[in-house]
Amino acid sequence: MKKQLFRRIGIVLFLFVFFNVKGQSLYEIVFEASNITYKAFLVYFNEQDAYMRIG
Repeated sequence: MKKQLFRRIGIVLFLFVFFNVKGQSLYEIVFEASNITYKAFLVYFNEQDAYMRIG
């Protein structure tokens, strides 16, 4: 009985974590400004959640 309960709790927790994971898209962008070439790494989750690192 306890074994089945723990198994069910484990499955529910696994599904909860699985469905709450954010999907993301990764892009590498190269651009030039003022004769300097930049390479940027864009991490895009959705229209309101994205960030870019520039080097």
